[in-house]
Amino acid sequence: MVTLLAWEMGLFLGGLAAIVFYQMLTGRINLQGLLWEKNGAADYSWGRVQLLFFTVIFAIIYIGKVMQMQDFNQLPEIRPEVLALLGGSNLAYLGQKMYNLLRELPKV
Repeated sequence: MVTLLAWEMGLFLGGLAAIVFYQMLTGRINLQGLLWEKNGAADYSWGRVQLLFFTVIFAIIYIGKVMQMQDFNQLPEIRPEVLALLGGSNLAYLGQKMYNLLRELPKV
């Protein structure tokens, strides 16, 4: 019964991922400017790039741990170092946003 439920969850999440990926390819989900600064500059937002990178890597690792689990009564263990890395990535993104907001304030 648990194996059947695990397969159903995998098929559901895989189907959902396929739908989102298809809509990204066809342009129904707009990704234009996802990694660019929003202030009109033609620069990458390095805060956005690193946040996306660390989030995707973390998600892949976590999904891999879930797929390897035999007991589905609990969530897989996440090491504190990994959580600190993910939190630091979010902090770097927010720091860049704060810096950009403060830089755009009118000088008095």
